[in-house]
Amino acid sequence: MSAVERNAPGEDPLARPELLELYKIAIDEYRFQVALNSKREQYYLATNAAILTVGAGLLRLESNQGLFLTACVFLAGLGASVVSTMGMRTQKGYYRATADRMVLLGARLGLGELAMRATPRFSTQRRWIRMTTSTTALLAGIGVIDSLGFLNTVFRIVASSPWISLGILPAITLSLRFHRPSFPPFPLG
Repeated sequence: MSAVERNAPGEDPLARPELLELYKIAIDEYRFQVALNSKREQYYLATNAAILTVGAGLLRLESNQGLFLTACVFLAGLGASVVSTMGMRTQKGYYRATADRMVLLGARLGLGELAMRATPRFSTQRRWIRMTTSTTALLAGIGVIDSLGFLNTVFRIVASSPWISLGILPAITLSLRFHRPSFPPFPLG
């Protein structure tokens, strides 16, 4: 029996070959999570960039006929940006759980310096910015541009229709001026 295959007295109750097999599986799962997360981030960015491009193309049209569609495209882009960011947070949790399991198994095997440490979180190397942070910043930027495009489109809709601009703005002004709150603005007591 080799030194890799036998347990020391008082060591882990799992046999050394079983731990090695679990460690191999954990490494494969870790690599799968890294590849999957990378592909998802590419899809998130490509989808959001495509929606933004379609919205910008519609915004450049001279006619005001497609403004409602343009507003819907920008609103969908904002929603896609938010959902993509939430999806990235979820996938980061899956990645961390997988990486933690891999590191734990490496420690239980007593691999020390030989254990796989692929990210700065598990090694001594430090990065200026993380991939998830940069992708989240890009998605947030796309979301801000989508919201600005939506607001621009709404203002164009209001400006292009005299009935809307003459009807909505005075109604809002009057409702704000004559509105009496049904509750006190501060606690009495």
